[in-house]
Amino acid sequence: MLRPGGALLLAYQSGVGRRTSHQACGYAVELEAFLHHTPLVCAALATAGFRVDDRLERAARPSERHPQVFVLARRPQDAGARA
Repeated sequence: MLRPGGALLLAYQSGVGRRTSHQACGYAVELEAFLHHTPLVCAALATAGFRVDDRLERAARPSERHPQVFVLARRPQDAGARA
């Protein structure tokens, strides 16, 4: 829940599809991660009534498998106003 004017910061791995890892932090695990396509994320935020203020996309670092994305969105000041 965000108050009117509240900020939302999303961080995720960019791409399409999903991947499965069998080890994390030295432990045997079954971990499924979903990749997200930034234009679809921004469209979903707009549909939900958010305004996307900024986004940053960067290439994967050597220790990462996928590019990283950060999206800053804001709930409008008049969100939730009732007549």
